[in-house]
Amino acid sequence: MKVSSGISALVAALVIGGIGGIWGGLATGIFASKAINSAGANGLIYGNINLVGIQLIAIVAIIAYSAIMTFIILKVISIFMSLRVTSEEEMEGLDVSLHGEEAYGGIDI
Repeated sequence: MKVSSGISALVAALVIGGIGGIWGGLATGIFASKAINSAGANGLIYGNINLVGIQLIAIVAIIAYSAIMTFIILKVISIFMSLRVTSEEEMEGLDVSLHGEEAYGGIDI
């Protein structure tokens, strides 16, 4: 994905994890069965469309909560330190500028 679209590895990991989590939530609403979990509820394929709605509300709530909490945490951190490195540090490489060592044994990657 990174090579073809130019998306960084971190963003790609977040997107893939987010999509997987959203699908897991929706799939629960679609495929849930009381035959597997008698304390639960049936999903869409067993005639209960309400569970999909509940799962969608939960997904939206989780996304909103995560975005708000991330914003708050980053704002608090930015009071005490910069959230970005300088362009010089970035060009030198963060392994050298932040950790004082070269990654990959000096091999140019």
